[in-house]
Amino acid sequence: MLVNSIVFPAYVYYSVRKVKKLDNTIRLYNEELLATVRDIRGRQQEWQYKSDFQKKIIAAIVHGVKSPLKYMSLTGRQLLNRKELDGNLREIINSMYRSSHHLYAFTDNLLAYVKLYLHENKPVTTTFNLHELVDEKISIFRDIAVAKGCVINNHVHPNMNMSTDRQLLSIIMHNLIDNAVKFTAEGAVTLSAFITERGVHLAVQDTGIGMDEKLTAQLHGKSMDYEPGLGLAITHHLLNMIDGRLEIRSRMGEGSTIIIIFDQDV
Repeated sequence: MLVNSIVFPAYVYYSVRKVKKLDNTIRLYNEELLATVRDIRGRQQEWQYKSDFQKKIIAAIVHGVKSPLKYMSLTGRQLLNRKELDGNLREIINSMYRSSHHLYAFTDNLLAYVKLYLHENKPVTTTFNLHELVDEKISIFRDIAVAKGCVINNHVHPNMNMSTDRQLLSIIMHNLIDNAVKFTAEGAVTLSAFITERGVHLAVQDTGIGMDEKLTAQLHGKSMDYEPGLGLAITHHLLNMIDGRLEIRSRMGEGSTIIIIFDQDV
């Protein structure tokens, strides 16, 4: 009894001390964890602020250069209509017009993408006439294509409808037509759409310079090592958003065919 009366209180005493020590250790760990969480949240808020600021700056820059480029493009077009221009001056003005028009079209398309990225909008699926959308895009590049001796054909059936995000597909088509016209002189760019058992296919075919096997393979693999430019990077990003993918067929000197594939019904 005497032993128990001594040992038990001692056991309780040391147990209480151990519990208090453990409780103190847990409290310190909790304080460190809370401090870490606060630090992470602070860094996240700082990163979010910087990210939002960068998005707004990019949008402001793109929007700021859009109007001057449009003015330059329209001015160049008006000057080209003047009959008194001699050959050399006409060629200079034509070059100015083509450059400014191309930059304006690129900036306008980039601004649409930046606005989408800035507001982090999710795709909105609607049903629309695909032939009309292609016509809208062709109208942007028709003048510059003519200046290069290139014709753009719309072979999409007039009654063909498509169900996806119209704005995102519009940006994608803009980039693909832009590239096709850029690398095609004295030739043709043809847009078509058809349905297979694999889904809806939208093709942009050109008679331009084409691509070698290495570049085609890199494009299929979505590698960024070949520095494809912002247009293709945007295209890949947007296609992922609307569940589409690219198929590329090309040979050097024989032109290229870029096919957008959607696993859906029209």
